[in-house]
Amino acid sequence: MKLERLALSLSGGGYRAAAFHLGVLTFLHRIDLLRNVRAISTASGGSIAAAFYAHALARGESFEQFSDRFKKFLLDVDVIDEALSRGGKLITAAADVYATVIDTTLGDLQRSNDHLEELSFNATDFAHGVAFRFVKTRSTRVRCGNNYVRVEPEVAEKIRVADAVAASSCFPGAFEPIVFPTDFHLPGTSETPLMDGGIYDNSGIEALLLIRERCDLDAILVCDADATETPLYREPPIRGGGFVRVWFMALLLALVDAAAFVATWQSRHRPLPALFCAFIALALTTLFIVAFRASRRHRPLLWRRAMRLTVRDLVRAIVLRASSVIALSSRVFMRRMRGLIYARAFRTSTDVIDNLIYDLVEERPTDGIRDLAKRAAAMATTLWFDDEKTMHELIEVGEITTCFNLLRVLDDERCLEAWAEFKKRHP
Repeated sequence: MKLERLALSLSGGGYRAAAFHLGVLTFLHRIDLLRNVRAISTASGGSIAAAFYAHALARGESFEQFSDRFKKFLLDVDVIDEALSRGGKLITAAADVYATVIDTTLGDLQRSNDHLEELSFNATDFAHGVAFRFVKTRSTRVRCGNNYVRVEPEVAEKIRVADAVAASSCFPGAFEPIVFPTDFHLPGTSETPLMDGGIYDNSGIEALLLIRERCDLDAILVCDADATETPLYREPPIRGGGFVRVWFMALLLALVDAAAFVATWQSRHRPLPALFCAFIALALTTLFIVAFRASRRHRPLLWRRAMRLTVRDLVRAIVLRASSVIALSSRVFMRRMRGLIYARAFRTSTDVIDNLIYDLVEERPTDGIRDLAKRAAAMATTLWFDDEKTMHELIEVGEITTCFNLLRVLDDERCLEAWAEFKKRHP
């Protein structure tokens, strides 16, 4: 297979993905293929790695400078903690954290004369349920945004790369949506909420399929750091039982509510503790009343059933429903979307090379390599590292996996030498 014009898709997965993708880039640089990369499409954690690399190219840095600076960022910066310390909206604070080390705009990347002809940081448009892309491109017809929101070049060139990364890695639960253009400090009246690109396409493949229609590419290397958690849903270990019934707890709350208000009325010197108790009791009592009225109107049997449950049984029922909805939205649904996009990519082309973080777990070239890959693939999706060893293992897994998968399509002496070295290091 010819790899003179190569494209990379860098998947999401927080710092796990960012370090794995750094390993991919490191191995491509080692065998002198990185300069052949003409297009990169990213989501979430992959956007962090690509942004650092594109920033380094725009500044004229060497690969070693880029690698050292990126490793230092991954080790030293906990994005969540740093953002919380800044105050204000969490996602815009996270964008400011990225901006301390990535101080370029899309215009800077567009003007940079380097080997990257096409670059797409992918987010999800929550208003329309489609992709929203921040791009560097050689095409005069392509715009940032999507068919609903087209960002003109004079506006796009002012977008901070850090804001594009924040939008692409804005995963639900940890962050609130980032609103374009308001949170980007750009003019405009039509507000569009954006979130993690992994919601729509966690592998970033779809953007590359579009790029391939307008750009000559020899192959697409799909670098996927998706976690290998199976099964996708586990029932929480919450036991039912108990003896305190919900109706009794509701009555008790009403009595506490009344007692707290009486104490507040009688207390002259210390009313705040009593007021606090009264407020909590009133809020919980109001919740019960609202639930009672809604159930009496729509589901009277549900209300009577809930009142007869024990408090522990009610908590268990709520947790089971909430955990299954979270699993559906964050794992099952995303796995289904990933499968559909993969099927489309491999059905329409023979030049797609899969490069998955758990390939070495399944193929098991040596026990040492398998154990290394298994530890790497099991890391949680976070925006911090607990220790330096985990980061270095993920980077090495990215290198070894890329070497392993390129050897399937490329007869290269440098790959063979590297593979022998990897097997010797991890027998």
